[in-house]
Amino acid sequence: MFTHAHDFWRRLLARSVYFLIHIHIQKVVSLPGGACYSLCTRVQDEPGDEPAMPPPTKLQQQRREAITEIVTQKRVESQDEIVRLLAERGITATQASVSRDLRALGAWRLRNQYYIPVKGGDDGHLKEVAHLVEYVKPAGDNLTILYTREGAAPMVVKAFNEANLPHIAALFAADVSTVLLVTVDGDEQDKVLDRLEPIFMP
Repeated sequence: MFTHAHDFWRRLLARSVYFLIHIHIQKVVSLPGGACYSLCTRVQDEPGDEPAMPPPTKLQQQRREAITEIVTQKRVESQDEIVRLLAERGITATQASVSRDLRALGAWRLRNQYYIPVKGGDDGHLKEVAHLVEYVKPAGDNLTILYTREGAAPMVVKAFNEANLPHIAALFAADVSTVLLVTVDGDEQDKVLDRLEPIFMP
């Protein structure tokens, strides 16, 4: 019975916070008619790309590993730039093939810069965006605020969703530079902070 009551209050808290923050988000980033948008967009197919995604060949795997190194080591703003940097490594590629590779790698584009999520482990997704989080601040027993670089909040939320950490009741981008993390109580908040401290507060 206690478990059912705990789940009920947890769902009620999450829905209440969602309702309040959803209204705030619409005030901060909205389009005509109240349609919200995200500043962080997944790489989509370019015109002419084939929709099928067969298993990568050895050449494709080599090219994707090189693209991952390029994108994680420096700021890259366009697919044409990736084609040029691949050529400098002796790898021939077209813009269309790079577009497919970025899509296969789960790449995202934020403020004209490409990012590729880290594979291997729940914390890997969070470590990939650690440089985007400026600091973390508890605000009471249920709420933790993550302040990010301007425009990075949607990408940080995405990383948390992919990490799928326990003890988090709700998670929202309050605006383009603020993430709100909701827990049921202070004990759950402490568990989350213990997990986040070595990643965002080393």
